[in-house]
Amino acid sequence: MREPMPNERYQDKQGDVVTVRSVSFRRVTFVREGYTSPAFMLVHHFTEQYTLIPEVK
Repeated sequence: MREPMPNERYQDKQGDVVTVRSVSFRRVTFVREGYTSPAFMLVHHFTEQYTLIPEVK
């Protein structure tokens, strides 16, 4: 699985959407839709729980 990139949007199994802010030291910093405070998760946990939302061009 590829590593998340800043500004990409992901969705979990419940349909909640998050936006990645940064990835460093094997940790993803992201913000849940509707929230202002960031959350943190290890990259391998993030990629197991979230699916990339394809960008529409």
